[in-house]
Amino acid sequence: MYNAENYIERCIESILNQGLNPADFEVLIMNDGSTDSSPERVQNFTDSGAPVFLHSHSNVGPDASRNRGFTLATGKYIYLMDADDYLAYNCLNTILGRALEDDLQIVAFQAVFTDKDAWFEAEKNPADIAKPAFITGKEYIKHNRN
Repeated sequence: MYNAENYIERCIESILNQGLNPADFEVLIMNDGSTDSSPERVQNFTDSGAPVFLHSHSNVGPDASRNRGFTLATGKYIYLMDADDYLAYNCLNTILGRALEDDLQIVAFQAVFTDKDAWFEAEKNPADIAKPAFITGKEYIKHNRN
């Protein structure tokens, strides 16, 4: 997160509305030296008892911030988001269920890019999406270079 006061609350709220047990996940917010009110907005979630944890450091850029987050994460899976991203409600619950059911190491899926500020309904019910295709890491990188 860097100077994301206009987006960070929507981002966190969308993560917290995934139908997951709060004891089963953590939201790590890496504050990359924000100079706006972003940290205070995140702190409101932390103070409310939500599984949101704020880690602040000087501005080192998004890659270094994510790398630091990797060292702090305790879960089996990590989902990366930018502060201006948000998720349709309940989609991660289904995606995580598939990952656990099939013991997947990496899960990739399509995102929908939108200009809407609050589009929390998925176009499709994630439970209705076909079983995932299983490919090797080499195949994935070959076909998904970006």
